[in-house]
Amino acid sequence: MSNKTWLASGITVAFVLALMAGLAAAAPQAAPLGSAFTYQGRLLRDESPYDGTCNLRFGLRTALTGAPISAPRP
Repeated sequence: MSNKTWLASGITVAFVLALMAGLAAAAPQAAPLGSAFTYQGRLLRDESPYDGTCNLRFGLRTALTGAPISAPRP
């Protein structure tokens, strides 16, 4: 290869690397998620609406069998 070919290849590689670095730096970063959520439903206590503090437990289950996907957290 001639010196001009090597120079053109080097410039092309440098340009592509600079472009990739610029795109990576400009990519939006996701904000961390908090632990808060909104519950849309009714909580009843002794068949009356309840608006006090509650401790709720959630678990993942399969749609077909209802079997737990992961162990529930205490």
